[in-house]
Amino acid sequence: MESINLQKINKRYIIDLNKNYLLLEVKDIKDSYKTHMLAENQIQGLLNMSYIRKNNEQQFMYDISSLQPMDKLYGSVRLCYEDIKYIIQGICKVCENISRYMLRAENIMFSPDMIYMCAETGETRFVLNPYYCEPVWQQLQELSRYFIGKINYTDVEAVTCVYKFNEIVMRDTFMLNDILQALDIRVEYSKEEYEEQIEYTDERVVNRRTGFIDKLTSIIKNKFQSYIKEPDLVCEEKSIYEINENSEEIGHTVLMHISTENSYYFCACSNNYEDIKISDKSIVIGKLEKNVDVVINDPSVSRIHAKCEVSGDKCYIEDLNTTNGTYINGRRLIPYKLEELNVGDKVIFGCIEYIIRNR
Repeated sequence: MESINLQKINKRYIIDLNKNYLLLEVKDIKDSYKTHMLAENQIQGLLNMSYIRKNNEQQFMYDISSLQPMDKLYGSVRLCYEDIKYIIQGICKVCENISRYMLRAENIMFSPDMIYMCAETGETRFVLNPYYCEPVWQQLQELSRYFIGKINYTDVEAVTCVYKFNEIVMRDTFMLNDILQALDIRVEYSKEEYEEQIEYTDERVVNRRTGFIDKLTSIIKNKFQSYIKEPDLVCEEKSIYEINENSEEIGHTVLMHISTENSYYFCACSNNYEDIKISDKSIVIGKLEKNVDVVINDPSVSRIHAKCEVSGDKCYIEDLNTTNGTYINGRRLIPYKLEELNVGDKVIFGCIEYIIRNR
């Protein structure tokens, strides 16, 4: 089957009703069993995918609703040990899961802009495209360089973890298990993933053995199943993703990193919210305090909602794959598409309205 790299794939984002999608378009390709395997199964660790074939072009739609690319999620914050651990666990789990469906890790895109994460729990989801093919060792080396540039160097565990990871992936040959053992990381499964593991193991046992041994194995398993202790859920661990859900905090905006440079203002249309000042540096707006520069505590605002920046005498805004959307003068923005703002424009984050003003 013909393989291609990311540069040959047309990438864009679309909104369909209440869902956001990453759309990858690939031209001049033949049909593949991998495409049907992905479309007909919900594989743990991968983004759910559907596809459309148009003449000699195939369009792959990946559901990215409520998720953020890693490079956007950590755009203005540093990676700590818990973040690194979640990402490495996710890589190892997804590589194990896809092997059951006769899929290969070389078809997964491990670049920071293509690894999607839940801002609240740290859960990772990956993009697998049947026609993309890059050596895993090469992709992980690039990812390691990204880690080195983004880690919090005051977090000793994070620094140790990243440099051990880098040392392993730079070897001529290595196994994913080498990474887990060297970093002393245990792959943990959610309840659904654990049950899938049990089911998969049972199928392998049934396929290998017949007759009396099968029956005996089944009896023993049923007898002692209640004594099997399931692993803790990944989302129960403490990390930077924990947020305060205290409803009393909703309704206030916290301003951070205010500059005295050339600036635009988001003037709040409600007295319940403060104005937002945007200077020459970019800022991220949302309600997840540790990952944004400006906090708007409102249920309609996503944890990481939008990015704004001033360049020269112009102001730009970018929706960061939000549930309730970012609007300019009533028009919903396409995720991750930079849009210019003008004085007098009405901007809505979820349900919170602002008017653009300058000094």
